[in-house]
Amino acid sequence: MARYDKEEYAKMMAKGADWLDAMQAAGYDVSNQESAKRQKRNLDKNKGLQNRISELKQLQEQKQANQATDAKPPKKLSPKEYLESVYNDLAQDPKMRMQAAVALLPYTENKMAQTGKKDDAQQTAQQLSTSGRFATASHQGDFFASVVTQ
Repeated sequence: MARYDKEEYAKMMAKGADWLDAMQAAGYDVSNQESAKRQKRNLDKNKGLQNRISELKQLQEQKQANQATDAKPPKKLSPKEYLESVYNDLAQDPKMRMQAAVALLPYTENKMAQTGKKDDAQQTAQQLSTSGRFATASHQGDFFASVVTQ
């Protein structure tokens, strides 16, 4: 059973398609030439459909005019901006988005600054002084106070 879609017919006619092709795309039976011509005459008499076709033509002309005026050269993206656009594009393949995220990581996350041997030794000593068997007396007092209250 054929589906008669007047909106599809109107879109095809607005694009400038032949009436026979438009009817076929809309689902009309065009195997019989006389029947197709009769259907076309009926569609031509339909004022609502003719108004819709002219409306679609106007929209298409406006769209083309806007594209002509908005035809600016594309902005050149920095590597970081390009990776961000790929990562944020949900239509992209998830694998590509993941690769972009990994490549973008050095641009967004700060690298830990290297410390010298003396700084590392001082940090280790501070950690050991707050816990473990080498804890200083001030920290042991905190430890024993928490044990007594429990």
